Amino acid sequence: MSVGHVTFLRADPKGAYLQATPRLQAIEGITAPVPTATPDPASFAQQIEIILPPPPPPPPPAPAGITLNRADAAQFCANINAQRQAYGLPALSRCYATAARQKHANAMAATFPIEIWHPGDDNIVGVAPSHGALIEAFMNSQGHKDQILYPPYTGARVACAWGKHPDYVPLVYCTADFY
Repeated sequence: MSVGHVTFLRADPKGAYLQATPRLQAIEGITAPVPTATPDPASFAQQIEIILPPPPPPPPPAPAGITLNRADAAQFCANINAQRQAYGLPALSRCYATAARQKHANAMAATFPIEIWHPGDDNIVGVAPSHGALIEAFMNSQGHKDQILYPPYTGARVACAWGKHPDYVPLVYCTADFY
């Protein structure tokens, strides 16, 4: 085998012999050191303790007669958190469906309101043909946008319900109570 200008001829118990260019001489007796003990890999590892915060408590159960629409609530929370993160804010650490919000969303879906309205300081309510259109409408409304992007908020109780506009257009009705 040739490496650069050095050719290895053979190896024997005394070491490796080299055939070299005229500038190099044969080298005998080169051996690798023999380790006296096998090191324990754990002795080289740093001990790192990772402390995670406790998980949040589960949301309260829905009262009898109200079924939480958890899939749409999760989509609504994901859209809110995406907007917060797009503006450099942390995502809400708790965002979940609640029976009180579900009751409100169900009532909205039953009465067909057709515009976004703002009932209180910590609440947003809206209706649109899709989750994407709803979050876009919220972000185009300065009052709703200000609530979604309010830095002190760490959570929201939400709910969504599907209904139809009198013209038979499916609409998603969502409400959020921030805290």
